[in-house]
Amino acid sequence: SSEPAGVIGQLDEQRRILEQALEHMRVSGAVRWMVSCLADISANAIERGDVDAALKTAEEGVATAERTGRLLDRFKAANALARGLVATGDQEARAAAERAFALAREIGGPGALARGTEVLCEACERIGDLDRAGALLDDALGVLDAGRMPTMRAGIERLEVLRSRLRLTRGDVAGARRSADRAMELTPKAHAAAGAMAALAAAEVATASGNESEARRLAEQALAVLSPTDHRLLRARVERFASSLGAPSPGR
Repeated sequence: SSEPAGVIGQLDEQRRILEQALEHMRVSGAVRWMVSCLADISANAIERGDVDAALKTAEEGVATAERTGRLLDRFKAANALARGLVATGDQEARAAAERAFALAREIGGPGALARGTEVLCEACERIGDLDRAGALLDDALGVLDAGRMPTMRAGIERLEVLRSRLRLTRGDVAGARRSADRAMELTPKAHAAAGAMAALAAAEVATASGNESEARRLAEQALAVLSPTDHRLLRARVERFASSLGAPSPGR
């Protein structure tokens, strides 16, 4: 499995494992897991900052899913394509995310719901449709229960990070803090990206609350988690945030 490498942030190693698996599938003609593999390769490329490769791989996934005809394949490919389009800021991102979300609802499981909600919320956020994004998050987080669904902790955490950011945009600092705190609680111990995302969300809340020293501490915490990983896109985002804080005051 490629998951341990991906969870701890060894994305270059995860990419190598996934591409070997894909090549084996192509040689052997085993298509059953091909769309899943292509979707994982696309997600890996986004996290490494290679969005062009992510889109190209996602498009291959969509074509493969059309051949297999399986609903789960169609969702995974549509979700990968939507993620790639959101990452590039493409104007087609919203429509692609709506298609992925519709397939997630057709599947009906918590994993598909979390992933479909996440990408559609991000697409809505990009174009300023905050009402739709907020309603989607409220609906999903109303049914996803980390206590009853322990394997969904990382997925729920990502949605709480999104909700924290959305609430901040709307000026709801107290609500944003609740979501950021919940994200910190849910973060799986070994999951590098989840830990950094939760810390960044909490840092953004601290900044909005006027607590710059706490924001700096949390940003440094996120960077410490990310420094040994290949999460280039997320690391760059945290670095931009840290730079926006400026230098600490003397004696702090």
